[in-house]
Amino acid sequence: MQKKTKLAIKHYYGKELEKIGKSSTGFPLYVMVRYKNVKTKFASRIGMKFVKDHDGDLSALDREVSRVIEEEVNYIEMLRDYFEDSLEVEFIPSMIVNDAYEKITLERIVDYFDSIFEDREVKEILWNINQDLAELYVVAGPVRFLSALRHLDLELFSRIMSIPAVKEVFDYYLEYKSLNWPEVTRLQFRMADDEGEGVSSKLKKWLNEKFDTEMHHFYHLKPINI
Repeated sequence: MQKKTKLAIKHYYGKELEKIGKSSTGFPLYVMVRYKNVKTKFASRIGMKFVKDHDGDLSALDREVSRVIEEEVNYIEMLRDYFEDSLEVEFIPSMIVNDAYEKITLERIVDYFDSIFEDREVKEILWNINQDLAELYVVAGPVRFLSALRHLDLELFSRIMSIPAVKEVFDYYLEYKSLNWPEVTRLQFRMADDEGEGVSSKLKKWLNEKFDTEMHHFYHLKPINI
């Protein structure tokens, strides 16, 4: 295997931001990435996601900054490896701040399952039974709602499972949940070892192909230029 070019990742936090010309009164965590003589600096994507998940509480970031930095370094390295080893295209640092790539790669697997449900028929069935039931489906999300429904109302669950597109996605979701993994992103799943962790080749192939299709689409739709 050809030796990879060194990927330099440096985080700046709090007062350290002055070193890169950023004010410490703005977002407190920035990243500088250099690869093949190209560099970019940006507000930490993982840091901003972390703060958002904690209702905008910057003090939460202060308590967990070391873990956030470690997670971001792993993410950037994994993203580089995905582009170069899987898509077989050149990685450049500005790819890290591409909104489309970020949305796909950092999306949690469970949230992805929710997003791809063909649920028009499901909503119609539920609305015809009870409005509150239909609203609960929307609030809980398809996979969590159906996971509970199969234990509470087997007849209604079976009726919904008679919709082929819904059954396919839900069956894959149940297989994924049976792995008992900690919460992972789509990129983490994509880069997981094909032979380990108890993942069936069918599930891995199904999720990987969907991930690659989206990433290919955005790479060719809007090439990154320096």
